[in-house]
Amino acid sequence: MISLSSKWLEGSRSLFAIWALGMVLLAGCKVDIPWVDPLDATVSVVEAQEADEWAFFDFHNGIQLTNADGSPLLLDSPDQVSGWDLALSQFVLATSSGANSDWGSESQGTLELVQGSEESPPSIGDDAAQVSCASLHSEAWEADEEVDPDLAGPRRSVVHNVLLTGWFRYRLSSHQAIPNFAVFAVQDRFGRCVRLQVVDYYDDEGESGFVKLYWQYLVD
Repeated sequence: MISLSSKWLEGSRSLFAIWALGMVLLAGCKVDIPWVDPLDATVSVVEAQEADEWAFFDFHNGIQLTNADGSPLLLDSPDQVSGWDLALSQFVLATSSGANSDWGSESQGTLELVQGSEESPPSIGDDAAQVSCASLHSEAWEADEEVDPDLAGPRRSVVHNVLLTGWFRYRLSSHQAIPNFAVFAVQDRFGRCVRLQVVDYYDDEGESGFVKLYWQYLVD
């Protein structure tokens, strides 16, 4: 376990607090984010604009969970519903693993297949991401845990996936979340593996909280 200095943590907390405020203040500003080819991956956008509520995505059916009227299902906590594989609260992402698996999910969490780079975005089709589910060792998976997602910023501690929530870089100059385009493997609630890349956080008008995913199931 790496030990972080108190000075570094204090600086990071300040930056994250500024970022959280900036995300609200600059909602609606057009954001310049590189385009990455999805190749043959499925493209899905999950509406997750609320900081104190969770939206849910089901890889098995390829849909965001909704209410009877078609509006996004939003709940105070991921443990209030089953049948999901990915939970999202703005920039915070959770899997149905660890403390989020009490309803019977078989997910072990997530691991990184390809390191992200904003300057040279990797592709979901990169060779390093072309792996089978069986080749991924169980000890490499990172499960969800309850920690503060913005390091003592405005948000309270919540159960989420720390590794997966590192999908972006905060651009201080414009207070915007810019994807680093890392490619992850995520286990769904049935224990099957999904190749996942988060490529955008904004809609066409620049509104934040619209998380665009490239994803596809790995072979067993």
